[in-house]
Amino acid sequence: MKILVLNGSPRPQGSTKDMVNAFKKGAESAGHTVDVVDVCHSRFLMTHHSL
Repeated sequence: MKILVLNGSPRPQGSTKDMVNAFKKGAESAGHTVDVVDVCHSRFLMTHHSL
């Protein structure tokens, strides 16, 4: 299964990031593919927000 995790925390080294990493590790160890997007640091959202 492919999983997309959207992390909305603005803190790159915060506890939310730790939780995301733990989830990703567990899901990958169960055979899933996980992609993480840090939406607060995404150029895509900044570009579309300025329109």
